[in-house]
Amino acid sequence: MLKAVGTLPAEALVHGDLGPGHLLAQDGALTGVIDFGDAHIGDPAVDLAWALNGTSPAFAEACSGHRGT
Repeated sequence: MLKAVGTLPAEALVHGDLGPGHLLAQDGALTGVIDFGDAHIGDPAVDLAWALNGTSPAFAEACSGHRGT
């Protein structure tokens, strides 16, 4: 089964349902990620969708790895 992964149009292990309900934080720091029931080999953009589009501009900027100009 894992050999077939090389033929998929995908490149990474993704959480598949990353959002505020699956992130744990304490004192403003990320402390954990839970619920990997939808994890699969896929496009890493799936996990970035909420972080870049459903959060504050400052959070999205921090996740994107660059600063807006």
